[in-house]
Amino acid sequence: FMILLLDVEYMVKFALMTSKHGLHDFSQTIFEKILSSYNKKLPIWFTYIDMMTKSGEIEIARSLYERILVIKFPMKKLKTIFQKYIEFETRHGNAGNVSSIKKAAKKILEAQEDDSE
Repeated sequence: FMILLLDVEYMVKFALMTSKHGLHDFSQTIFEKILSSYNKKLPIWFTYIDMMTKSGEIEIARSLYERILVIKFPMKKLKTIFQKYIEFETRHGNAGNVSSIKKAAKKILEAQEDDSE
């Protein structure tokens, strides 16, 4: 298991390196392959989102945040996701986007609290 985890770290580093050298489509393919097996690993998601943001692919980064929200995560991780998504939209979106994310966060977090009771 540890070997597989190290392989994932190297795959992420390789994807970042390919992106830095202008091979954005290839690096996206690598990240998509990694996430197909490790979709619960938030650091991988956030690294992918940061890479897309830095390369100017704001819409793709935004869609990645939307994809994360479909996955079931514990409350603490959900709060982190929403916090980062709000920070992202504050920088790259508009007040309407931020407002709708805050509403969605409230709705999802309240639903999770109800489920845990």
